[in-house]
Amino acid sequence: MTANKTPRIDPVTEADEESFPASDAPARTVVTGIKDGPLSASTAMHYRWSDIAPEQVNASTIRRYVTGDRVTVARFELARGGVVPRHSHENEQVTCVLSGALKFTFDGQEIVARAGDVVQIPSWLEHEVHVLEDALVIDVFSPLRQDWIDKTDNYFRAPGRGR
Repeated sequence: MTANKTPRIDPVTEADEESFPASDAPARTVVTGIKDGPLSASTAMHYRWSDIAPEQVNASTIRRYVTGDRVTVARFELARGGVVPRHSHENEQVTCVLSGALKFTFDGQEIVARAGDVVQIPSWLEHEVHVLEDALVIDVFSPLRQDWIDKTDNYFRAPGRGR
């Protein structure tokens, strides 16, 4: 990837409040998995999922993700029979099932989501996911998934089934 040659002020380390009022502060984006390492930007960026290195989280889960200031967007390839163990997180989660089928389990509730379905999960709601059919999923999280960046998402790295 080529970097923009135009010099920029880093709003985190170099700008004061007068330079960038809070509402006008440029967005900063971190992309993981690209061969050059994490990137940050203060302008609009364009990515291709195929350019982001896949992360084999467990035997049945492949993850790619892009993280901005306040949001993480992830692409998951999930193998039939896989399980995302019961967990909760501070992040609100919106799951868009592009293909396949998933069964979400909450306290006293089950939702089967198929291609074209969207599931919204509030912050701190414990949930578990069973992969009923090979699936391609886009997940959106806010705030960003710092645990993924720090590689402290141990619940997810437990052995999965499938692939």
